[in-house]
Amino acid sequence: MTTEQHIRHRADGSIDTAFYTSQGRTRRSEAAHSMARGVIGPLVILFSFGTLVALLV
Repeated sequence: MTTEQHIRHRADGSIDTAFYTSQGRTRRSEAAHSMARGVIGPLVILFSFGTLVALLV
């Protein structure tokens, strides 16, 4: 069984490629930011903890 998908079209009947380009860029940006948060977050904690240890020593 297949599901019917709505494809966005411009007034002239052609596929709205600008819309799909924008959607792709937004989703790639969200994925990159999510990945960066996953990598940078632990590094910030690590360096913060290292600074705390250095201050205590």
